[in-house]
Amino acid sequence: MISSDKIQNYLNELRVLIQVYDIYFVPRDEVTKGIMDLGLTFLIAKEIILGLEIIDYVDGPMQDHSQNNFYIWIFGKVSPLTSSDEIYIKISERRESKKPVCLSFHKARKTLSYPFKKTNSNNNNPLRI
Repeated sequence: MISSDKIQNYLNELRVLIQVYDIYFVPRDEVTKGIMDLGLTFLIAKEIILGLEIIDYVDGPMQDHSQNNFYIWIFGKVSPLTSSDEIYIKISERRESKKPVCLSFHKARKTLSYPFKKTNSNNNNPLRI
């Protein structure tokens, strides 16, 4: 299992890279339509990514099956507008480029597992990707 220190180091590095190089949102439905369906803007989506914490970690880093030089991290976050919509966020870490890439940003479609989040037994809302 990945350590919380490794996740925190990645998130710290991600924040710095976004501040310096910005973040590229891949122009496909899983991102553009996903952000619009959530009632968000790209700027708000970027702020959500900047605000990710260890407890939002779902999976990664894992090598992208289609790109050997890409490493994928997956996070989940509750929408700031609805407090009920769970957001599935997939970010690519490229080795040759410093600019982070958002590959997915949309409402969760199936249950997410958060290894560092304590569950609330009073919360009946399922988490979906």
